[in-house]
Amino acid sequence: MVRRAPSAWQGYEQYFLRVWDTGRPQKHLAISRYQIARPESLTRERSGCVIETVEGQMDETTVIRSWLAGRLPQGWFIEAPEVLADRDEILVIGKIEDVAASEGVDVGAARSGRIKKYREDTREERMRIATEAQGKFGRHVSWAVRIGDTGEMFTHLAVPVMTRLRIRERSILDRLVRSGVVQNRSQAMAWCVKLVAQKESEWLTDLAEAMQQVELARDKGPRLN
Repeated sequence: MVRRAPSAWQGYEQYFLRVWDTGRPQKHLAISRYQIARPESLTRERSGCVIETVEGQMDETTVIRSWLAGRLPQGWFIEAPEVLADRDEILVIGKIEDVAASEGVDVGAARSGRIKKYREDTREERMRIATEAQGKFGRHVSWAVRIGDTGEMFTHLAVPVMTRLRIRERSILDRLVRSGVVQNRSQAMAWCVKLVAQKESEWLTDLAEAMQQVELARDKGPRLN
């Protein structure tokens, strides 16, 4: 049986996630002329870490954060690292000790050097932790550090996202390209996402908190065997 995705973009992402995580590996999702099979890695249980549903992803993030808190070596960061996770990637952002400002020292260059030293000193252990986490949670692990007001990301994913846009929506992307703000439509889409994150951060935070309350209410409800 093949389920057809709706032609309109509205509700498309919710539809995709719902079908993608049905827990029935024989099901497929037809998108235009492409057939995307549900990978074996997206099972409900990954190496003892239970993944309930896509809607329960906040609980899964807590599991990931807790596992990393116990697995990361003491002294790597001066405070608990920030952990971001979606279905493709886990990003660990840690804060390291800042350099001491003194006369004749370029603070920016000193911070860059300390980041470089941290990256080289922890490379092998970070690779081991990433391998373990990838086997346990089924996704790539990326790293980033902050020092003072400076931050740097190490290797990380840039995941392609498919969408459907009508002519008026495409014209906005093309206008950004023609004006030289970006080089192509893909960069234009990324630029628009970043703009929303900057301008609507408060609304996005309220939305995330509202979703968390829905999850808590759902967890209190009866469960079917």
